[in-house]
Amino acid sequence: MPRQAFRSLLVTVSLTAVLAGCGGGSGVEGKYYNQAGVFVMELKGGKVTMAPGMEAMNASYEVRGDSIILKDPGAGTEAAVLVRQKDGSIDGGMLGTLKKK
Repeated sequence: MPRQAFRSLLVTVSLTAVLAGCGGGSGVEGKYYNQAGVFVMELKGGKVTMAPGMEAMNASYEVRGDSIILKDPGAGTEAAVLVRQKDGSIDGGMLGTLKKK
C-alpha cells in the first residue's frame, strides 16, 4: 500500500473513532425507566428530561466512554455521573438500574 494511501486510511479511521466517542451520544439517546416504572429519564440531543412530569430541567449530558456526565450548564459543573452497562442499561445510583423499553 502506498504511503499516502496508508496515511489517508489512518486519518479516516482515527477521525471515525474520535467522532464515535464524542459528546453527541446518539447511542445513549432514548427514554430510560427504573424497575418500578415510576422514574423516567430521557436523553436526547444533549439535553436531559426527567419524570414525573417530564419537565425539562436545566441540564445537559455528555458521553465519555461508558460514563454519562449530567451537567448544570449554568454553573458549568458536573451534577452527576452515570455509568452505562454492557447491556445498554444505566446504573442510576439511588434510582437503581435504568433500562430502555
